[in-house]
Amino acid sequence: MSESNRSRRRFLLSAGGAAAYVWVPRHVKGYTAKEMRVWAAGETTAASVSKWDLDTPALCLDLDKMEKNFAKAHTTLAENGIRPRPHAKTHKCPAIAKLQIADGAV
Repeated sequence: MSESNRSRRRFLLSAGGAAAYVWVPRHVKGYTAKEMRVWAAGETTAASVSKWDLDTPALCLDLDKMEKNFAKAHTTLAENGIRPRPHAKTHKCPAIAKLQIADGAV
């Protein structure tokens, strides 16, 4: 067997090419911001939107769990005499910060 046939570089290049062919997702439709606002307003069902159809980055969260976490944090902070603050550095989302402020954060 010659050196070129068993080269690590050649093996990795061929394996990488095969893996990319198998694992790289095919074309995804993606939704426009307007379509997502219509969906968020409840005019379509959540079941009609696949996670594979979302443009990235896309923030997907469970609002019930988030509100439960807000309540738990507010309770814990109130017990310790601390006022909650919307730390946008953590979630990096102005919409969540506005929800936190509406929920009583300073």
